[in-house]
Amino acid sequence: MRLSPAHPPSTETEPRVPAEPHPLDLVSLGKIVQIREQLLAAAAQGKKVYRLESGDPSFSVAPHVLDAIDAAARAGKTHYVPNDGIPQLREALAAKVREQNGLAGVTARDIFVTNGAMHALYTVFGALLEPGDEVIIPDPMWTEVAENIRLAGGVPVGVTLSAADDFAYSPERVAAAITPRTRAIFVNTPHNPTGAILPRETLAAIATIARERGLWVVSDEAYEDLLYGDAKHFSIGSLPEADA
Repeated sequence: MRLSPAHPPSTETEPRVPAEPHPLDLVSLGKIVQIREQLLAAAAQGKKVYRLESGDPSFSVAPHVLDAIDAAARAGKTHYVPNDGIPQLREALAAKVREQNGLAGVTARDIFVTNGAMHALYTVFGALLEPGDEVIIPDPMWTEVAENIRLAGGVPVGVTLSAADDFAYSPERVAAAITPRTRAIFVNTPHNPTGAILPRETLAAIATIARERGLWVVSDEAYEDLLYGDAKHFSIGSLPEADA
């Protein structure tokens, strides 16, 4: 800014108010992402790499899916669609949630299609959180979950999981972590990275805590089909304890 002679620079020393940190300053590159970058660099050098760092399947896209993508592109389906997703896709997803997850009242109006799970969480936390709001999450947790909370101005509050009790997400410890700033409880089952599957009783207890405290529950069930033995997956939203 140029000053005119009639307004010479002030010689007084005024205290400077520290600038608020930009949200991006609070975000760090996750350790898993750093490992992935090293593995990809090694693979680019021709080294044989066995990748166990993230949920990237060992198989490629199925041929019938590629055929459907090709047919859609050749049919001209390459333009903008409604912001909440293609209507037929939303109808199909709503039917899946009703039939497989037990959320009987879900319709296409409740479905919002995103570019993957992390985009979904980014959108949800951006809508739910005000600066300083807290979200209770399991610890350890997939690193981008906490970063998405920080990007929305929120504060992730970890509840420690321990191998001694099979990485249980203890409702008692969740309740103990609640403060006046708590806005939501984050649930992840099957859990990444431990693989722990939350039993129905745990989910019911967390749903009860959230309902009694007036909190949101954000549930990530991306690995719901990766079950082994007699393990069973429950969606917290399907439980009667989750009814508002």
